[in-house]
Amino acid sequence: MNFDVFRLELRFFIFNLALVVTLVSCSSNSTSYQSALFETGSGHDVEHRPISSARFASRTRCAAHCLTEKHCRFYSYDKGTLECVLRDASVVSPTQPSVGYLTRRVCTSTYKTQGQFKYLYPLPPFSGQAVLDFSVQTIADAIVSLSTNGTFKGVKYELVIGANGNTNTYLRLGWKYTPFVNRRTVGVVSEHEMRRFWLRYDHGTFALGKHERAAYLEWTDPTPPANPPRFIGFGSWVRHADWVVHGNCPA
Repeated sequence: MNFDVFRLELRFFIFNLALVVTLVSCSSNSTSYQSALFETGSGHDVEHRPISSARFASRTRCAAHCLTEKHCRFYSYDKGTLECVLRDASVVSPTQPSVGYLTRRVCTSTYKTQGQFKYLYPLPPFSGQAVLDFSVQTIADAIVSLSTNGTFKGVKYELVIGANGNTNTYLRLGWKYTPFVNRRTVGVVSEHEMRRFWLRYDHGTFALGKHERAAYLEWTDPTPPANPPRFIGFGSWVRHADWVVHGNCPA
């Protein structure tokens, strides 16, 4: 065999061997990337903001890029255009990015409410805007209350999740008023397991949804109160309720 031909074939063999090793390595990394992203709860297309957009040669590199971004919750990759878009899965409006984010590390606080009119207001006051990421376990009537002064007497709005025997979700002005927004939500809460939700309040505008899903109840008060709510609290009706508030961990 001609020595030059042999040397050329040897180079070709080494190149192919390196390519195989690279592909195996990428396949392994892809699995770890996907596992890490899955553990953060990514993959549901809820209201979100794109963080960045770039072009990468593979989905693996797009996934790796997501893992390096603090607020990346999931990514999308287009094989045709090679475009990699990172998204934060935020439940806030793109025009109000400072309200809150769903991040990888989540700290939780737990509370229990014991029945009629025994409301808790454990969270710090807010001004105009608030995003609440929470879970609740109860047979029915999980109440999220918005109060002007952090007491039952100061209640301006109430969201009742699982009202009417766990068949509806509604929003009302105070505890004794007729609901002005009512949605059919049979079995929305459970006495056997925690159910997770998110709530956004923005100067009289409400949006409520299940965790990592779009809002199923939205409403804007045509005449927002002159003395707006500043505290979010929790309550229940006949039975007790267990609550978990999910929040960003302190730096």
